[in-house]
Amino acid sequence: MRTKEIGTEAADPAEAWESRVAWTARCAIEVACLLATLVVVYVVSR
Repeated sequence: MRTKEIGTEAADPAEAWESRVAWTARCAIEVACLLATLVVVYVVSR
C-alpha cells in the first residue's frame, strides 16, 4: 500500500498536493475542535 501511495504521488503531483492540502485542512479542523472543547470545559468549570 505504501508503494502504491508513492507511485500515485509520482504519477500525479497535483493530486498529491491536493491530498496534502486536504490532510492539513483536516488536521487544522481537528485542532480547532479540540481547542473549542477545551475552552468550553474551562468556561463551564469556572
